[in-house]
Amino acid sequence: MALARETAGVVRHHGGSQEGETLEDQEAARAGRRRLGVVLKPAAQARSRNKLEKLLEVGHAMMIEVGFDRMRVVDIAERAGCSTGAFYQRFADKDALLEALAQRFAERAWTLLDTMLLPERFEGQPFALVVRRMVIVMVRLASANAVLLREVVRAALRDMNAWTYFTDMRDHLMDRLHEVAGHYPEVADRAGPNGPLHLGVELVLSTLISRSLADQRVVGVSDDKLAAELATVLIRYLEVEDAPWDPALSPVIEE
Repeated sequence: MALARETAGVVRHHGGSQEGETLEDQEAARAGRRRLGVVLKPAAQARSRNKLEKLLEVGHAMMIEVGFDRMRVVDIAERAGCSTGAFYQRFADKDALLEALAQRFAERAWTLLDTMLLPERFEGQPFALVVRRMVIVMVRLASANAVLLREVVRAALRDMNAWTYFTDMRDHLMDRLHEVAGHYPEVADRAGPNGPLHLGVELVLSTLISRSLADQRVVGVSDDKLAAELATVLIRYLEVEDAPWDPALSPVIEE
């Protein structure tokens, strides 16, 4: 699933040189647009990035409105105020757009996790609060992006490219959580790879994926209620002392 086609203004970033690239192009690739899949040459950088962001926003909105299968490139381009050619300069097809949306979501989640899971934030607090705060953020992230998560799961049946961003995000979450757990002797021995903490987080993630695939009218449970129940299960599984947590203190996640 190619994320972007090579054009005069946009090239795919794989970390190595490409035929026709100058040293300046390679340096720009190394220096800057490291994550969002495309590397914009300096001359068109600001304008092209704005157009790229607009296409991503419109594509995400239309996916929610009509579904991934029914949305059309021509409609995405028209609503974004550009030509279909401009779309195909940035994305090989709709699947590439989905991959870019998955990548953007993963990056934003990484930033949130890096801010939230800092050992100093929990100094003097029980590990149960770490669990409750982490789980409610996970639930809110998955809920706010339920349509995207569902479509990425479906796409993974055809091609795993988009799913790799979610697995990378999971691995980053575990790395940050292990770092925090290292400051708690009561759980440090359960925080290793494939240990109870890892398995517990995997169970939470599996629940959230299943929820994204279900009809929300049938599920019928609020984000905060689900987060509280999942956190309680994980806390009891880890055999640590529980602690109350006010959901209002957790960040609000926007779509």
